[in-house]
Amino acid sequence: MGADITPYADATYSQTYNDTFPGRDAWCAQTSANQTKYLKVATRAIERLNFAGEKAVEAQELQFPRGADTLVPDDIQQACVELAWSLFDGVDPELESENLRSVSQGVGAARVTYAPAVFSDHVIAGIPSLRAWNLLVPYLRDPDEITISRVS
Repeated sequence: MGADITPYADATYSQTYNDTFPGRDAWCAQTSANQTKYLKVATRAIERLNFAGEKAVEAQELQFPRGADTLVPDDIQQACVELAWSLFDGVDPELESENLRSVSQGVGAARVTYAPAVFSDHVIAGIPSLRAWNLLVPYLRDPDEITISRVS
């Protein structure tokens, strides 16, 4: 993937999508160039996921469109915006992942540290926005499925 990728959603799309979820005034106040930076980071995070099916055209830069589709699905564009919003709000995927490893609680000098028994799939996958994750999940490959192909 090139250093300067085209994000799944552009700044214009994010502004239009914002009309569906008002309250993103700080995001809307950003320049288009700054919004695009966050949308590119979000696209790179989405690209690390394992999607079902094949690219529409093998040589295309990004994972979408896929199969017979010629356009990127709205769910993928919306997930890109949702993830960009999370990143803009200061959510750090690496810190979120590290926080899965242990939790520490204390009162005064007494402190207890433990590892949580349940991990959030979306955080493990590097997608710190649950709303984005829910939009992406239907497109992901079944983790229990394997594909075997014979190469001659």
